[in-house]
Amino acid sequence: MKLHCDQNNNSIGELVNLLDRKRAVLLAGAGCGAGLGYPDWLGLLDRIQKKLELQITFDPRIDVKDAAEQIKAKSRERWGGDERYHRCIREEFQPKTPPYLDFHLNLVSLGFAGITTTNYDTALENAVPAAFFKERIACNEINLCDKEERYRVLAYLGSLGHSENLQNILHLHGCYKPPQNIVLTRSDYERYYGKPQDSLGQGSQPDNFRTPDIEL
Repeated sequence: MKLHCDQNNNSIGELVNLLDRKRAVLLAGAGCGAGLGYPDWLGLLDRIQKKLELQITFDPRIDVKDAAEQIKAKSRERWGGDERYHRCIREEFQPKTPPYLDFHLNLVSLGFAGITTTNYDTALENAVPAAFFKERIACNEINLCDKEERYRVLAYLGSLGHSENLQNILHLHGCYKPPQNIVLTRSDYERYYGKPQDSLGQGSQPDNFRTPDIEL
């Protein structure tokens, strides 16, 4: 137990040091939005399936990316396109009331050099102005999956550690606006990250995707 505590204390000390030197970048996952009622991956699939009035029985062993793929395909078949599917996703991740919690204020105030997230919501963007700018200046989302924003992505990466304020947050899997670019289904992952590497046989690691390309 003492060894475990020492390791934790060392890790905390290293993090504090990185924050002091503006060398830490936050990667926020689904747990960051749970307090506001945003769903995790499984919760999202359950909600949108109900909203789309679908009744799909999944194998308990199915990969969530494949489950999402089936929901999207069945929605297209039932409703004649993807508009309703995308609308469900947009409705799930649009800003809440309140748009952020004290947790988000405290998190963005820690001194990170930058913030990235796999979430589709903008709770962190809404918290940043209140934490730093007294709500006079906006903090904007950058969508890594939107080709129109490729130069903003490069500018964001170049600014890490050099900017006094957090003015942009990078969304690695897209943002609820527009929902057409989000990464959720298997085909989404393959479109942005490439197809999984060939299996190495039993005991091999789960699907490995290459890092996304940024075209210039």
